Amino acid sequence: MGTSSKIRLSGSFLFLILICLFGCYEPIEDCLELTASNYSLFADDACDDCCQFPNVNVQFSPVWENVALVTDSIYSNDIGETFSVNEASFFVSNILLANDSIKLVTQDSILLSCDNTSDLVVYNSMAAVSLTSQIAASREIPITLGFNQLEFEIGVNECLAQADTLLFDDDDFVSGSTFLDQKIADQEYISASFQLLKNIGEPSITSITETIDTIIVIDTMFVESIDTIIDTDTMFTVAIDTLIAMDTTSISSLDTIITQLQDTLDISFNNEEFNELFQLESLIGDFDITPGSNLSIEVFVDYSVLFSTVSFDDTEESIKNDINNNLMTAFSLMQ
Repeated sequence: MGTSSKIRLSGSFLFLILICLFGCYEPIEDCLELTASNYSLFADDACDDCCQFPNVNVQFSPVWENVALVTDSIYSNDIGETFSVNEASFFVSNILLANDSIKLVTQDSILLSCDNTSDLVVYNSMAAVSLTSQIAASREIPITLGFNQLEFEIGVNECLAQADTLLFDDDDFVSGSTFLDQKIADQEYISASFQLLKNIGEPSITSITETIDTIIVIDTMFVESIDTIIDTDTMFTVAIDTLIAMDTTSISSLDTIITQLQDTLDISFNNEEFNELFQLESLIGDFDITPGSNLSIEVFVDYSVLFSTVSFDDTEESIKNDINNNLMTAFSLMQ
């Protein structure tokens, strides 16, 4: 076989290989959205509804004057009240990113038709934030560069309270169950709640000493009883039961002394009591945004601001007004 024939044969063979390769190739279908978490560099065609988008995770960190809040610490506010913050929680929703021109929101939402107000869009970002559960997330957001503002809403407004609860009983709308957990009656929900323990003073030394003396006496009686009636099972059992009951009473009295030195203030806001659909002014910050990745933002809740003018002697309505008036300035991105 001549050289030219070999070349023609090799060329034909290569041609057949190329035809086979391209004829058998199946285009790859995957996510081609650049802002998606599962964006594919190797996809040829866009898939239908297969893209997954990241979350904006907001941590609401409780502080008192720039220091992490501790529940068993005693704090003093601007009017001289001293107390500890035992519990604090509030309902947050509609977390979104924004800039001066547009707002970046999730498509994972519910549109509510309201009776007395305009329609309301509720995004899948509802959470009950507390001293121990601090994270709220806005899910499935196509995060891109150029956004430097964080917005969110506090409380349950009238339209949300009137909504059909079946709309939120959906496994796909994962934050809906959090909203339903806030329900306390028909069209009535908890927007926020706080518990403060007022510090009245130190325990009475005399009272504690008397209690300790009583416990010591009981202990002495207990030892003497064992020595005296050890031979009589029935009497022994009765004596022990009696002494244990007396000892329990003495310990309870000591707890009572300490409890009496604290005055508990429970404040609960229902629905629009907590500033009806109170939308905070945009919090501006330099966010570390990477398209396709979750974004974490820390918001500081300064309870020294929130409770700065709270007085235990005021009426509940007055205390609620004070907290509402201080709400706007209690949240910040940087300490």
